[in-house]
Amino acid sequence: MSRHKLLAKLRTTATREPHSVARRAIATLSLCNQVIPEATDGQARLESLFLSSLDHLHKVEHHEDPPFAIERCTPGHDALIVHIARPHLTQVLNACLPCAVPDQDFMGIPGLRVHRSGRYLVLHHLNLAGRILIEASQQQWMWAHTWLRTGSPTGTVWPWAENPKNLLPIEHDALAWRAPARPGPVAAEAAQLGSAFLRRLGLLRGTPVKGCWPFYKLWSNPRYTRSDGSRLMHLEWGSHPDAQELARMLTDARSAIALPAHLRQRTQVHPTTGWVRLHTALGNQILLRHNPLEDLALPGEVAIPDRGPHRPPVLRPAHEEDSRVLVQVIDALTGEYGQFTTEELRVTRRAQGGWDLYPPTTAFGYLEHLRKLAFSRTYPGLWPADIEDTAVFYDGREVVRVRGVDFVVHPAC
Repeated sequence: MSRHKLLAKLRTTATREPHSVARRAIATLSLCNQVIPEATDGQARLESLFLSSLDHLHKVEHHEDPPFAIERCTPGHDALIVHIARPHLTQVLNACLPCAVPDQDFMGIPGLRVHRSGRYLVLHHLNLAGRILIEASQQQWMWAHTWLRTGSPTGTVWPWAENPKNLLPIEHDALAWRAPARPGPVAAEAAQLGSAFLRRLGLLRGTPVKGCWPFYKLWSNPRYTRSDGSRLMHLEWGSHPDAQELARMLTDARSAIALPAHLRQRTQVHPTTGWVRLHTALGNQILLRHNPLEDLALPGEVAIPDRGPHRPPVLRPAHEEDSRVLVQVIDALTGEYGQFTTEELRVTRRAQGGWDLYPPTTAFGYLEHLRKLAFSRTYPGLWPADIEDTAVFYDGREVVRVRGVDFVVHPAC
């Protein structure tokens, strides 16, 4: 096997991009380059902000969900291409695009804007030189654009939609509040650390721990014992690999996908938890917290078998007539693994197309239930590709698009 093929295979374990894409990218790099290039300063700051915003995603908790809904990425020095796993595109945009709700903290990334170019949604920041390109069709963007601003209180401001070329005063205030206390090389290195992890999220995607809940959390705070602005980043997750295995992949100097040398100066293993702390050259740190948590059933939840006779494969169109899809969804919610009867579920047709669903209780997560059925290898009525996108509204409603038909689930009164 050639050197390029070996390096491409290694790179795909971290980025999860297609092997052919990795080979083309590596062919353009000089021998002294890493196979996962470092981002420029502005690009790294944008990627670090983007990764931090993904900690606020809803409903990314199935064993098949990749870390922070990032299916794969293709990194470059001044751009990053990402593919968002279905059905999380709208949730990712909702988490990162700026939004100001009256009497609430500013949400999203102030200064972030989005526009469509070719087959990508391009995220860019008005104050930073960098781009994040999200693979999305025109239809996906139109659906997300329709639902992103739905259900918000009166007076909510969406800067990305209302003023795409200039910062709003409310964004200036948010940027001033979130600005590093000590801007400079230490803050720039902290951004490089966040960017480097975003470009290697595939290393986190291992097998689930039996009986445990798959989750990923990321947050950071200042190191209060120092006054140079250095930060401590916390990465917590509940599947394989464990902290020491992940640290080995990130710090092995012989590996072409290890973190850049200045981001892995020293490793410290906690003697009781097995958690690992990585130290950078300028004092920033990241704590790898492997923390499997027991997967507890929701109130009234019926177990959905994942083993057993496999459902036969079927060939059917991606989109279907709305009344047929309604039957498909009602059967999933009220059938063998349902939580209530057909009589208890009230259904009305939406004037804009699709259906409004009024279940008798909010004690159970209906979107999660549909996704579990879709991923179950024994249930023939739903398949993972059937569930195209989901969104959660500020007012408690949830919407799911199944085979081209929208279903809005209303909270019980």
